[in-house]
Amino acid sequence: MPRTMKLKRHFAQLMDLPPEAVMNTALIKVVGNLEITISNHRGLRQYTTTAVRVDSPQGSIVVSGAGLFIQYLSHDEIRVAGKITGIELE
Repeated sequence: MPRTMKLKRHFAQLMDLPPEAVMNTALIKVVGNLEITISNHRGLRQYTTTAVRVDSPQGSIVVSGAGLFIQYLSHDEIRVAGKITGIELE
């Protein structure tokens, strides 16, 4: 891990801040195979019932599955529901 990332992580711990905010990373929360929430995203690239592709600071996050739909979308958070079969970082 680069030194600047270590410093940012240490700073976040000292200040009791969420590391994803200080380190400019995406936060992914998965609820079983039914729902995924991606915070700190950079935009929606693809949306079908079988795949949702979202840009993030680390690259594209691809959620695959069946019957996928967007439950919630804001400028920095997206929630996708349906039958999730895969999550991939490209």
